[in-house]
Amino acid sequence: MRSTRYAGYALGVLTVTNLLNYLERNAVFALFEPLKRDLSLTDGQLGWLGTAYVLVFSLASLPLGLLGDLRSRRAVVAGGIVVWSVATALSGLALGFNTLFVARALVGFGGAAAAAGAASMVADYFAGERRAMAMGIFMTGLAVGGVLGILIAGQLEALYGWRVSFLALGIPGFGLAALVIRLVDPTRPLPTGTLRREIESIGIGVGALLRASAPTLAGLLLGGFAAYILDQSYGA
Repeated sequence: MRSTRYAGYALGVLTVTNLLNYLERNAVFALFEPLKRDLSLTDGQLGWLGTAYVLVFSLASLPLGLLGDLRSRRAVVAGGIVVWSVATALSGLALGFNTLFVARALVGFGGAAAAAGAASMVADYFAGERRAMAMGIFMTGLAVGGVLGILIAGQLEALYGWRVSFLALGIPGFGLAALVIRLVDPTRPLPTGTLRREIESIGIGVGALLRASAPTLAGLLLGGFAAYILDQSYGA
């Protein structure tokens, strides 16, 4: 069991990780108007920029969470932070919808890598009744980061333009990744059963998840595609 002081420090670092994750996610919404103007984007394309993060985050969370269980959670979380930081910075160099869409999708991938591993580490740093409070603190990063992403990106855009906004927002993650990779990963019991059994159980869970979410995902994709077609038709 780690000391209470060190656990508090780790909670602070991981809460900032969660905060920055959602800050990077929401920053793009404050930049929709200048992106639309400078890159000649349609409303449908702007919608897909917002969807890119959520779609990739949802699909990547499970396999990346599994990777964190089988390997180093610190490495997975720190790697996710680096991926989203690079992708955010490169968003400032985008020349059109395609490159910006890929960059936003990579932000979602990095966010998925960091989210599951960070939450798991927080749960292992705190036991019993302290765990609920620790997870509550950790999850404040979601709300605070989401709001700050819009406010900070909007202010940076007003002062320096959207390209500098993306570049500036990508910088803090590199320092944060350096802190995360140095955290002591709490000791966890080894999974029981053979690796084959573990994989089979995961496969069953993934299958159930896909069956339950397939109608929702199909509706989301069809709705987005229909909106894009309508936008193109009326825009023409």
